[in-house]
Amino acid sequence: MKVLSLIDSFKGTISSKDLGRIMTKILRRKNIDAYYMPISDGGEGLLDVICHIKNTKKVYCNAIDPLGRKIKTYYLYNKKENTAYIEMAKSSGLMLIEKEKQNPLIANTYGLGLLIYNAIKKGIKHIIIGIGGSATNDVGVGMLNALGVKFYNHESNIMKEVNNNTLKQIKTIDLNIFNETIKNINFTVLSDVQNPLLGENGATYTYAKQKGAKEEELPILESNIKYFADLVKARLNIDDINFPGGGAAGGVGFAFKVFFNPDFKSGINYILDEIDFDNSSYDILITGEGKIDNQTMQGKVISGILSRVKNKEIILVCGINELKNEKNIPKIYSIVDEISTIEYSLKYPIKAYKKLCEKVSNDIIK
Repeated sequence: MKVLSLIDSFKGTISSKDLGRIMTKILRRKNIDAYYMPISDGGEGLLDVICHIKNTKKVYCNAIDPLGRKIKTYYLYNKKENTAYIEMAKSSGLMLIEKEKQNPLIANTYGLGLLIYNAIKKGIKHIIIGIGGSATNDVGVGMLNALGVKFYNHESNIMKEVNNNTLKQIKTIDLNIFNETIKNINFTVLSDVQNPLLGENGATYTYAKQKGAKEEELPILESNIKYFADLVKARLNIDDINFPGGGAAGGVGFAFKVFFNPDFKSGINYILDEIDFDNSSYDILITGEGKIDNQTMQGKVISGILSRVKNKEIILVCGINELKNEKNIPKIYSIVDEISTIEYSLKYPIKAYKKLCEKVSNDIIK
């Protein structure tokens, strides 16, 4: 019997890599043939997966977080393929900001642009970017600014600060330096988000609250984005500004689509292809995520994995399980209720998860 663990990160507590490593270690103690691979939908955790499966090196560079504070971060470089792998969350991620300071009105993606610029200046010709886990709702203007786009206000002055809150101050957009900077660079964007930029299913009304927005701020965030999108539509003569995927990462999906002309790929399918998942050898598959609920089977990682599994036993693990007595789903092991309270699990996530792994391993060998 062989067990493969592909467990998505428990956001804010345990990484995918550690979840797989801990599960595998406990299974092996019971003499179960087990192995793991970190997994990601192309957003948070992307670089852990790439490190695990490709010969890459970390390239450290100075950047800024979504609030403009200086940070040291990194991307990965594959010399043989002359390819850089950039994880948006490493520079513009929500996890970089203290909860009380999270504010998508002022957060921006300038740090992401700095990472892309660093890779370009090193002569890298293919840049793969996983977008997800962002703290921003700036339609990518910070990223564009870092890559040379000049934004002029209504007084014809260059704007030094761009974020959602300043979008309506933009009157004209100068792309000359930007277009020269990204010329002859191939971009691949990894994302599974299909939300459009605007509307009830768009970037603001779907995700902004998770990034610290208050209910009364949502119409403001939406109005600012619509102003900018209409400006871009006129500037670039675009027919449709509300296409699927444009709402990814606070509108960064929109910015990539209209300014970069990249190759868009499903994040989870790209990762599963890269790890050669369809040819993996296992009898039991363990997967999961922090919370399993009604959105899980329509979500990214778990649904993407399950859609490619045939005739194998599947076990789901999670921190919280909100699916009760559901039919036609695999067996679910949950930390909360089965192992501990939510308070204990947040305070001692590793301890609680190890106890869950023990329970899973004991059931497997029965």
